Amino acid sequence: MKRDGGFTLIEVLIATAVILVAMAAIATMALTALRGVERNGERTAAVSLAQSHIEWLRNRPSGSLEEGTTVEELTGAFAGYDRTTTIETDTPRPGVEWVTITVATPSGQNIRIATLIGQRQ
Repeated sequence: MKRDGGFTLIEVLIATAVILVAMAAIATMALTALRGVERNGERTAAVSLAQSHIEWLRNRPSGSLEEGTTVEELTGAFAGYDRTTTIETDTPRPGVEWVTITVATPSGQNIRIATLIGQRQ
C-alpha cells in the first residue's frame, strides 16, 4: 500500500505529547520566575523602608533618640510590612547610638540594617 503523504495518528499523538510536556515545563519556569520577582520586589521595598527610617532618625536633633525597641505595623501601600527599630544609646562609646532596623515582609522575609549615629556638633 502506497502512502499519499501526511502524518499517521501515532505520529500526531507523539508530537502532541512532546509539545504538551514542553509547554508544562515552560509554564512551571514562568511561575517560578514570577514568584522570584515578587519576593525581590518585597525585599526591595523592605530595604527602602529601613533606609528611609534610618535617614529620618539621622536628621533628628542630636540626643533626641531614646533607647528601646519600637514596632510599627505599616499601612497604606506597605500594609503587611512590620518595622522594628532598636536603639542602644552610648554604644559602642558615649555619644553614639547603635540603631538596628528590621523590616518583616508579607511573605515572611526579614531585612535587617544596622548603623551607628553620632551626635552632631
